[in-house]
Amino acid sequence: QALNLTLNPESSHFLLNDERFTINLPGQYNVMNALAALAVCQALKIDLPAAGKRLTSIERVPGRFEKVNAGQSWQVVIDYAPEPESIRRVYETLELIPHKRIIHVLGSCGGGRDAARQPILGRLAGQNADLVVVTNEDPYDDDPEKIIDRIIAGAEAVGKKLDQNLFRVVDRKEAILKAMQLAESEDIVLLTGKGCEPWMCVANGKKIAWNEHEVAFQAIQQVLKTKV
Repeated sequence: QALNLTLNPESSHFLLNDERFTINLPGQYNVMNALAALAVCQALKIDLPAAGKRLTSIERVPGRFEKVNAGQSWQVVIDYAPEPESIRRVYETLELIPHKRIIHVLGSCGGGRDAARQPILGRLAGQNADLVVVTNEDPYDDDPEKIIDRIIAGAEAVGKKLDQNLFRVVDRKEAILKAMQLAESEDIVLLTGKGCEPWMCVANGKKIAWNEHEVAFQAIQQVLKTKV
């Protein structure tokens, strides 16, 4: 159990067994992940202070509140967060970071996954983000247009307006570029659903190579060139 918890935009601090621990990751959910790791260390008789030093040395976890920096004046955060609860946790963590607006790029999985969550994801994005860009994720054999329709319906149900503060961009690479083009200084662009997954799964068992961090980095660079 973490005691005396302190959450900062770039780090988290807590007491465990009277020892002070620091992780260079923001958010309560990252503290919970650290506690799980420390519990395993304790069960394996590994010295907890030594384990804590290793935790402190971790600068980033790919696809988990991972920041992308290409010299832009806005922040870009990648988080896997495919479920409503995980997206709520990400939004809680974003509140720790001073910002002007949040621009959220999201899709939802197909392949027989719970279709009922798709409008819920749209509602969450619509309620918490200033601008929402709905796109493709991993449709498998499902119709990506229908998945996007359900997400958009959820966002519209809480007041978002298509082509004003809600955008439909089926191609994920183009959607990420759109978000970077919309971004202004002190905004946060949030990319959820893919994290560090190396593939995008589409129809007929096909997999398309994907690197969310690299796509975001290139989109930022492209936008910065046009703003010079």
